[in-house]
Amino acid sequence: RDNYLSWKTGKIRFNDTPLDEVCETLSNIFKLKIIPVGKNTREILLTVSFKNEELEDILDVISLTLDATVVHNEDQILIKLNE
Repeated sequence: RDNYLSWKTGKIRFNDTPLDEVCETLSNIFKLKIIPVGKNTREILLTVSFKNEELEDILDVISLTLDATVVHNEDQILIKLNE
């Protein structure tokens, strides 16, 4: 598990990781529910690394990379794929 010690090292790395898994990992790290919305979110792969980045900056990179929209609700964040 690349991101097992991310809480300690500040490093988060994804290598051809499905968007579903990216969201699950970020949810665990930041203790906030992050949900991908769209077709085939398991088939969309992301390769990116972060070091000591704030969640907002990470979400910005993901939204720009995947042409997605980030929507903040009260208790969760949605990453909506633009189709």
